[in-house]
Amino acid sequence: MSGFDSLTWALDGWFEASLCDLPEVLRQRVKREFLPMPWDQLTALKWQSVVSQVDYWNDPDQEVNRQFWWDFYERLATIKAQISSC
Repeated sequence: MSGFDSLTWALDGWFEASLCDLPEVLRQRVKREFLPMPWDQLTALKWQSVVSQVDYWNDPDQEVNRQFWWDFYERLATIKAQISSC
C-alpha cells in the first residue's frame, strides 16, 4: 500500500451532508482540496464523481494507468496528424 489517503473513502457516508455538518477534519480537507467549489451546491452524486477523479489523479498506484493513457493519446494524435497530412 502506498499510504495514499483516499478522499472517497474518507467521505464515505458524508456525500449527502452539508459542508457545515462534516466533521472538522473532513470539512477542512474539502475546503483545502476543492476551494472555491461550492460543496452545498453540488449533488452527492456529482461530488462522488469529482472526488473519485481527484483520488485517481493523486493515487500513486494509478501512475501506470495514467502513463498508459497519456502515451496512448499521444500516439493517437501522432497517427491522426500523419493521416491528415496524406
